[in-house]
Amino acid sequence: ISQVQQGRGLLADFTTQYGLYSHFLYPLFKLINVNVVSFSITMSALTVISYSLIFVALRKIISNKLVVFFSFFAIIYFGYFYSFLDGGWFDLRYAVNPIRMLFPALILFSVFTYILNPKKFLYLLIIFLSSLSILWNFETGVICFLSFYIYVLYEKLADTNLRSYIAEFIKHSIISASILILTFLLFSIVIYLQSNSFPNWNLLVKYLAIYSISSFSSMPMPVFHAWNLVFLVYLYGIYIGLNSILTNKKNVLDSVAFFLAIFGFGISSYFLNRSHDFNLIPVLYPCFILLAIYLSKLLAHSRRENLFRIKNFLSVSVISFVLVTIFVQMMQP
Repeated sequence: ISQVQQGRGLLADFTTQYGLYSHFLYPLFKLINVNVVSFSITMSALTVISYSLIFVALRKIISNKLVVFFSFFAIIYFGYFYSFLDGGWFDLRYAVNPIRMLFPALILFSVFTYILNPKKFLYLLIIFLSSLSILWNFETGVICFLSFYIYVLYEKLADTNLRSYIAEFIKHSIISASILILTFLLFSIVIYLQSNSFPNWNLLVKYLAIYSISSFSSMPMPVFHAWNLVFLVYLYGIYIGLNSILTNKKNVLDSVAFFLAIFGFGISSYFLNRSHDFNLIPVLYPCFILLAIYLSKLLAHSRRENLFRIKNFLSVSVISFVLVTIFVQMMQP
């Protein structure tokens, strides 16, 4: 950030490990002086904005306030407070909060809004935002972009006409690719105006490639582990999403569940190569949103007699136990 404020350009004068967020923050730090205090306040504000967007997104799709309350506490506990309370070191990792959280939270909020109210403008805006997210932070940005791309193709499955679906697939792919290319071109111009040199886009993934080739900090993923349960939650999200659209019973929560499942699988890829528990914890938030959706569906759509059927009763009991236990754990770390 300090180098960019002095007129140097990322991918032109030097490279970066976590993305081009410094250029996004350039106008802000031109208004306020860059120092430890202003930088810390900015990072804190972006972290608060990230979790606020997730909270508002939850409120958009889930009407049960208790479910929203407990699921949001689970998200911020594992996303932020768990490691902060366990020694305090995690709070200093800006690579996670807010850098890897801001755009995913923004995309979640935007996509939930789009699913509730699918407008052409929102569709184009989300593609643009997800293209920007690749520039902000490549690792999470690619997941944001691909998740929405796949979700729109999923939506088109409702059209039983194969020729029509292929036409929509091509149209969506061209629009997505065009906006992505345009976004990169505009950013190239911004960097050129700042450093008199066009960016070398290979440098955007330089450190990612080094990490992959050298297997730095890599750990084998255990066969039996907590990730099994997390992935089952995502698999069920894909199932109910596909089931609702193939049986012509599509509804908002099922569509949201499908998007979250795809998004969650992608975000969890950070854990695959570096399978330490600490790398699973920050990427759990899509799982908790899905659990909140499942619980909300069970409570809202089951009549009293259905709620006490063994399957429904066990589901409600297990999810409620998990969410309430996390809340208690946060109160007594």
